Amino acid sequence: MNKKWNVGLGGTYRSSFGSGEKFKSSKEEATHGGRLFTEYTFFKSFFGHGEFEMLHTNQPDPNSDGLRGNWSEGALIGLGKNYKFIKKIQGSVMLLYNFLHTEPGPYDKPWLVRFGFNWIK
Repeated sequence: MNKKWNVGLGGTYRSSFGSGEKFKSSKEEATHGGRLFTEYTFFKSFFGHGEFEMLHTNQPDPNSDGLRGNWSEGALIGLGKNYKFIKKIQGSVMLLYNFLHTEPGPYDKPWLVRFGFNWIK
């Protein structure tokens, strides 16, 4: 929108890894989805962040021994800070609270710490 206010779309793909001798990803435990977000920089590199997300996870099915797909909504609000990582890459860290947190769901707790990277023109 302008230098202080950003609006955008984002995606998520998160995979869990097994333990032991075989260190491999399991598609059954993967989480994926999308988000609509907004950020407003209010002081130097500090910003407020808000988003709505929809994430698909596979949860244990109480009626069988298998897994059942489940879509979860999230409404996250919090604060963040941008920092210089390397020449054209900016890093960010955010502390967010999910007001629509449910269990079971894609997150263990309503509070999240998120790290990310942005490419700068």
